[in-house]
Parts: sequence; C-alpha cells; structure tokens
Amino acid sequence: MNTPAFRFYPTVWLDEVTSTNDVVKQRVGEGVAESGEVVAARRQTRGRGRMDAAWESSQEGDLTFSFYWRGSVPMAALGSLAMACALGVRDFLALRNVPSLCKWPNDVLVGDAKICGILAEGGSLGNGGKYGLVVGIGVNLRRVDGRSGRFNRAIATLEEYVPDLPSLQVLLQEVLASLEPRIDAWQERGFAAVRDELLANFWGMGKAVSARTAKGRVEGVVTGLGDNGELCLRRPDGTDIAVASVTALEGWDGTP
Repeated sequence: MNTPAFRFYPTVWLDEVTSTNDVVKQRVGEGVAESGEVVAARRQTRGRGRMDAAWESSQEGDLTFSFYWRGSVPMAALGSLAMACALGVRDFLALRNVPSLCKWPNDVLVGDAKICGILAEGGSLGNGGKYGLVVGIGVNLRRVDGRSGRFNRAIATLEEYVPDLPSLQVLLQEVLASLEPRIDAWQERGFAAVRDELLANFWGMGKAVSARTAKGRVEGVVTGLGDNGELCLRRPDGTDIAVASVTALEGWDGTP
C-alpha cells in the first residue's frame, strides 16, 4: 500500500497560547485535526519539554510551533519521529551555515548547547492500526535573560550565527521545508530512513550515562542507535542493551 506523501498545511498563527501542543491536541480531541496541520504561536505561557520540563517562550526569543501527524507505521517506530524531526531541524540550520548535532531522543545542539527541543505526544487512534502524534518544536532565536541559569544548561541561539534574522514567518517556512522530506521518508521506511545520517551527526557517542527506566536504572557507554531509534548502551559487564524510553538520563549534561 502506498502511503500518501506527507505535506504541511498552511500555518495558523496565534499571538499567545499555553502551548501549541495543547492547541493541536484539542483539535485532535474534537476530531477536526488533519495530518499536516501546523499551529505556531508568538508566545507560549506554559510550553514544556519531555517529562513536563517547563519552557516558557517569548515573542522575541523563540520560534515555537506544533504539527499533527497521522498514519500507519509499526508501533515500535513511533518514538523515532522526534529524531527524524531533529534531523530536519539540523538540515534547516545547515542551510543557515550553523553546524549542529542531534542528541537522543529529542534535542538539537550546537557544540554542547541546546538550540532546539522537540516533544512528541500521542498514540493509537484505535482504528485500523493508525496512530496520531502531536509534535511540538521550539528553536531558540535570541537570548532570553536568565534562561540558561533557570534551566541549568547551556543554550545556543540562532542569532549568534545569523545576526540579521528574518521574520518568524520566513523562518518557520524554512524549517517546515526541511522537515517535510524527513517526515515523508520516515513514514515510508521508519527509522531506517534517517538512522545512518543521525549516527553521522550524533551527539553523545562514547559518553557514559545512567538511564532511569520503568524497569530500573541502567548504566553504560553510548554505542549507537537501535533499529527503531533506541539508545544503545554497553554496560560495565560488557553486555549490550537498547533503551527505548527513559524517565531520566544523567551523565550527558545533567538535565533531561
């Protein structure tokens, strides 16, 4: 069965929202959201990352938007959509001559500093093996006072590399144009469509980490990515393990 090519709809711009993910999820709940819908906001008051980490955005400092994806892929592949999107954001940054790397499972870094975070939420739609995911993406555009200290991590901004930033609308269209082919390839071939390029542009290889999972703590050295985007670790006893999801990941930068 041929999967229809993934395409984004024209963006709906809002001035202020709790989070763009909340807006899209509400539309999904009402049964009116279409795959490829995009909602962007000039300011989020309750933006969040993984594990509900707060990330309030400002009109001056951030590009924040969410989109809806719906389709049929193996359930095990769902978690890797965020990584396909991370590679798409990296493509966008490369067009602006900003070198970046993808950090498992949902960040894009410049050096060791975070420039983009991604949050995918959703799951089964209960109809013929179809799934729906709401994906939120935030790109740091300009410095926001106090943000690095508040989140205890290094922050990179696009303005540091592109002093004359175009409008939010122009930047968003550039990001979406880079995301579209990555998502299209991912829904056709799953994580295999992006795995090799992610490994070639992967932050954290060889680092010792401690992962807290639903089954307990796992410690090891990062050796790569599994067939469905799992983080592969080599434990101190020499055995290998693939971790699909974590409640915390320590040892990379001290933050989830």
